[in-house]
Amino acid sequence: MRAALLIAIALLTACADAPAPLATTRQAIVNGTRSPGVVPMTPEQQLSIGWLYGQSAPASPFCTGTLFSPRHVVTASHCTGERSPASTGFGLGADPQNPVALLAISAFYTHPDLDLAVLELAADVEGAVPIAGNGESLDSDFGRGLVGTPVEAAGYGETLDPERAGLWFVQLPLVDVTAEYVVVDGQGERGICRGDSGGPVLAVSRLGAPIILGVEHGGDASCVGRDNLTRLDVAGTWLRQVISGVIRPDGAPVGCGDLDFNGRCVDDTVFWCNEDMVPVSRSCPAEGLRCAWAGTALGFYCTTVEQTCEEVANGVCLDDRVRRFCLDGVVTDDDCFRAGLRCVAGETTADCVDEAGAPVRPKTKFNSGCCRVAGGESPPVWLVALVGLVGWRRRRRIG
Repeated sequence: MRAALLIAIALLTACADAPAPLATTRQAIVNGTRSPGVVPMTPEQQLSIGWLYGQSAPASPFCTGTLFSPRHVVTASHCTGERSPASTGFGLGADPQNPVALLAISAFYTHPDLDLAVLELAADVEGAVPIAGNGESLDSDFGRGLVGTPVEAAGYGETLDPERAGLWFVQLPLVDVTAEYVVVDGQGERGICRGDSGGPVLAVSRLGAPIILGVEHGGDASCVGRDNLTRLDVAGTWLRQVISGVIRPDGAPVGCGDLDFNGRCVDDTVFWCNEDMVPVSRSCPAEGLRCAWAGTALGFYCTTVEQTCEEVANGVCLDDRVRRFCLDGVVTDDDCFRAGLRCVAGETTADCVDEAGAPVRPKTKFNSGCCRVAGGESPPVWLVALVGLVGWRRRRRIG
């Protein structure tokens, strides 16, 4: 006979400092288990699943979230709603009545299109092992192979049984993957509901580790039907931008400044802004290469290509931004773009020109495509700092 256990999780805890509730219906994980059943997890990994609470009621969860970095929690954006970080906290531990930790939140990040949010905590969490968000497309063989297999969902909440409270898991078949959601189905026997909003649905990666496929968005009001969970793989770029600190909580980009995909060279180190709007760098001499213009597909990059003065003649334009010419027998570039100019090629030469079309000679020049700051000055501090960043593999542009 099927158990009638109902674990209720409120969508919003009624408290003095909370804004208007997102909903008043209390629904729950049905027929769950106390420990994960299909996704092996260590106690430290289980500790990474926590609850959101209003500051005046830390033992009353209203949503679930999961640490996916030591300082970042992924959840649903309808959980943060019109709340503020100052009025919200994040708790860790299987029992909210006896928390392992209650953590302050410094910022909310809300995805512009998906029901997805990230909580940035005030400090790194120690003791819990974050669970990685799935970075492999579910439209691949990996994702297609998950359809029809059981996955693991988790959530917190009040329960109709006073002896059963806190974190619970439920094992559900993954029945579909849409453009936006992972779809699970309790098949009339078990399930997750709106009260578990923001909670994870977990699977095992190709490497055998638990990963977050998605976070609870909503579904069948019966709590034993279908539920939709927002896919993390389709938000991978945005999640990396949040962790890297290159977007503000209001969604505005920061970080790359005037550095673009074409990049620039500073003393044979190439700097560029990658496809995630993250500034990265690569030391060319460490690979036995030099920094130079590598064509419109790559911009400035580490290369073995050598160009002679005979090839550049009296000057050529590189991508309307850089004028390459011969100076005292050395292939040299004028940085037109950085000087607020553009490169224009004529019949016999090329020049950096201003808005009126008058030729102008920029002060900053690049030898063999590599930047040497004029006058022997040091490169800007922000460029020096970028040398320490972990470089991502540069990708070719499409189109």
